[in-house]
Amino acid sequence: MSGVPSTAWNAVNDRGIALWLVAASMVMILGMAAMAIDLGSLYVVRNEAQGAADAAALAGAQAIASSGFTSGLVSQTTASSLASAQAIAIGSLNMVGGAFAQLLPSDVTVDFSQASDPRVTVTVNRTAAHGNAMPTFFAAAFGIQQTDVTAQATAEAFNPSSGGPATAAACIKPWLVPNCDETQTVPRPIDNNCNFSGSQKFDSFINPTSGAIMHPTPFSQGGALGETLSFTPVTPGGLTGPAEFYPLALGNGSYQNNIVNCNPVPLTCGTRVRTLGGNQANPTVTGAEYLIHARGTGLGQGQDLINNSVAPLFLITAGPANPYAPPGASIISSDSIDSFPLYNAQPMRAGGQVATIIGFLQLFVTNVQRNGILTGVILNISGCGTSRGGANAVEGTEPVAVRLVE
Repeated sequence: MSGVPSTAWNAVNDRGIALWLVAASMVMILGMAAMAIDLGSLYVVRNEAQGAADAAALAGAQAIASSGFTSGLVSQTTASSLASAQAIAIGSLNMVGGAFAQLLPSDVTVDFSQASDPRVTVTVNRTAAHGNAMPTFFAAAFGIQQTDVTAQATAEAFNPSSGGPATAAACIKPWLVPNCDETQTVPRPIDNNCNFSGSQKFDSFINPTSGAIMHPTPFSQGGALGETLSFTPVTPGGLTGPAEFYPLALGNGSYQNNIVNCNPVPLTCGTRVRTLGGNQANPTVTGAEYLIHARGTGLGQGQDLINNSVAPLFLITAGPANPYAPPGASIISSDSIDSFPLYNAQPMRAGGQVATIIGFLQLFVTNVQRNGILTGVILNISGCGTSRGGANAVEGTEPVAVRLVE
């Protein structure tokens, strides 16, 4: 341009180019910020949603297991209602993106296509359809004001009594019970070892061959679920009746410690266990009192309570000594809920004998007496099914395995 030095012309053009470069760079910086901050934030929220879905699905499956549905105690309608309510209650306690998860009944699905393996699927949503989509930060500059986050989990309450792989459970208590139901007398027992004293013949909790539950109905309807049993420690002379138990030596822990805490060795169908000799009444009493939070022997010592007269459900309330819930509160889990291994009731002496586990009996332990007698209410029964291999280890004291599957 005439009259304008070339150096001045270049400076003007350089300033224009620099402004354009800065503007273009800001777009790129905002884009990278959107990717780094918004995507990172959504990744964290997605993990929180998955944790909420996992917790809700497990809670729903646990509610089904505790209801006794897989042992035949309650109907599908009742089990589904319990599972949905518990899944929503537990899932809603979890924070997802700075707010509590909002679970609706439509977010919980219960699948009963396999009676012995019901599954609970929970979907946790932070979506526009639910009215709680996640807002964005830098991405809003590009017109993306919010985005959807969804997570899903499925848990099962698996009872192997109807077949399938056996389950192994940790925390099983060291009390070996004969597979003979003291309340079910029969002309001819399915297990000849349940024929005591020639004239006393009892049916079994589970079929010793197939692992199927023999009486999968509430006690009020002639079944085994909800019945109250008392088990006496076996005398040195050996088993004399169905209502007795053998103290067991499990792992490296003491007998009393294995009552109070978790037996460190998972037990499964086919596990061979060894009985303890000697008088184990005192450690049984001390360990059981501590386990169920009782201040002494017998009833009314601060332990949790169960009402098994309201068929077909069990109503469990926290006792005054419950360390987790206020007295009188309705609860679905309790330290009084424990599982006992079952064995074919072949004659054995008191100590140093070996038996094979063929199933599990879950009891709500109501009290222990001074002589070591344990009294409890049957909540669930689990046989070994038709498959003996490939045990699936699960945590907890449930003979019905509660676990995430998806």
